[in-house]
Amino acid sequence: MDKKKTDKKAVFERIYGEEWHRLHPAIKGHTNAIPFTNDVITLKGTIDIEYSPMMKLVLPFVRFTGALMPYDGKNIPCTTYIKSEENSDAVIFDRVIHYSKVDPKKEDGHFTSRMFYHGPNTIAEFVKMGVGIYVKYFPESDKDISLDHGGYFWNILGFKIPVPLGFILGDLYGEEEALSEDTYRMVAGSKHFLFGQMFEYRAKFKIEKE
Repeated sequence: MDKKKTDKKAVFERIYGEEWHRLHPAIKGHTNAIPFTNDVITLKGTIDIEYSPMMKLVLPFVRFTGALMPYDGKNIPCTTYIKSEENSDAVIFDRVIHYSKVDPKKEDGHFTSRMFYHGPNTIAEFVKMGVGIYVKYFPESDKDISLDHGGYFWNILGFKIPVPLGFILGDLYGEEEALSEDTYRMVAGSKHFLFGQMFEYRAKFKIEKE
């Protein structure tokens, strides 16, 4: 059977399953890019980025893989494009951090990742070098989502090989909360078993267009 005819549901609709229909419009609306199309959802808002001294030591390596943001800062304008593409069932998060609007000496930062369905409540997200993470999404209510760590992997020729990056980067945590019909806030970060908080992002976004 043609995969394009069977996987028309958005990635996040698939991971939430029956829970999808009861979720708040802002929770559904900011990820609902339809696979095998050229769908684009535009999110605009601001973000706070905080890196620990330990995280700053490994950040150049992390950035080399294509992950995370280049600098920390407060109240930085941010635009995120949630995209699909005609030849796959991925959802693509293309993030542009407008550092230059806060500090003209800094260039804007880009952080793009691809997400795929990996099972109920779980996505596999990876960046350009193939380094990735499994993230588990659990609805706490129609307006509140919690994010849990599911382990790191390296995507090589379609094979996802587990890698123990938690010893360096810590374990992911996060949450999302709907604030209005088209606005939500999010928190995402990591905690290390030995070094504590490694990084945290706090952002608020409005859905500009679907």
